[in-house]
Amino acid sequence: MNQSTRTIILKLIFLAASVCYISGCVTSRADDTLLVLENCRKETVLFSYPANQIEQVIYHYTQSYDRGEITEFFTLTDAGFVPVKMIFDTDSYDYHGTRYPGSKVTCADDTYIVEIPEFPAYEKIDYRVGYTIEQQMTILTADGEYHLIFQQLGDPGDRISLRLQ
Repeated sequence: MNQSTRTIILKLIFLAASVCYISGCVTSRADDTLLVLENCRKETVLFSYPANQIEQVIYHYTQSYDRGEITEFFTLTDAGFVPVKMIFDTDSYDYHGTRYPGSKVTCADDTYIVEIPEFPAYEKIDYRVGYTIEQQMTILTADGEYHLIFQQLGDPGDRISLRLQ
């Protein structure tokens, strides 16, 4: 799959997520709740933003063993981070979407799209800064997009925690 096809697919997914958000698919969050991204080893808050102004969290990385690209999409509720979609271009990742039972998995041009139905929220999500792969988190807000590159936020092996507080 070429880069322009991937770009088109991601734009369509962003559009669908925006329609879902505007139509009320996401529950409201308390005004004082913050989304926090923290480097746990350094005990440093890397990013903080009012949760009720966040539309979506997108985590993108390259799988280290087969160099396949993976993108995961989350919305926010009072309970935490709800996975709504995954895109990956390797048939070995996630066993075709089996991590989320009941998901709809489609494949086009060697790209798998996993649409995740209602799934319980994660209270927090922990990541590790990769040694050989670039990881990026995009946070879509009412004011714009924030792009966070994990390799700029910590050293390889550092635990990066995403949570509401």
